[in-house]
Amino acid sequence: MADAWTVLTAAAAAASHEETYPARAEQYGRLLRGFLDAGRAFAGIEVVKAEAVRLELRGRMAALFEEVDLLLLPPGPWSHIGLEGFGRTIADPAASNRVLACTAPFNLSGHPALTLPGGLSPSGLPVAVQLAGPHLAEGLLLRVGHALQQRTDWHARRPPL
Repeated sequence: MADAWTVLTAAAAAASHEETYPARAEQYGRLLRGFLDAGRAFAGIEVVKAEAVRLELRGRMAALFEEVDLLLLPPGPWSHIGLEGFGRTIADPAASNRVLACTAPFNLSGHPALTLPGGLSPSGLPVAVQLAGPHLAEGLLLRVGHALQQRTDWHARRPPL
């Protein structure tokens, strides 16, 4: 699934930047240039296969949301990740894979998701919870997210500096 996400996201980004990239490549950061180059290099067959994965996932998610109203995904063991090209480096590349594992299914299927503060881990790092719902359920997600924040103080907690 992560491969399909990469193919479709990179190809879409390359298409979106077609007017300015690669003609003005020097205006792009190294990380984004690499992503756009990858998107431009994918063969049509790779895009079609990735789209088939998207459609299968979308169907499985639709079936799931016939049985449940929302998903509440618990916090995971996150560690610091930064973005290379934005003045930071990736401290833990595996952490970016954990983030992708939580976001890619919903990005790929087109289902709305909302990430909210989930308090602090035992080591004092901020953690998040994620809500996901059926297509066109953004309003429901926002109402549930608001209710969650009214019943917890997670959004007000700050790690010690």
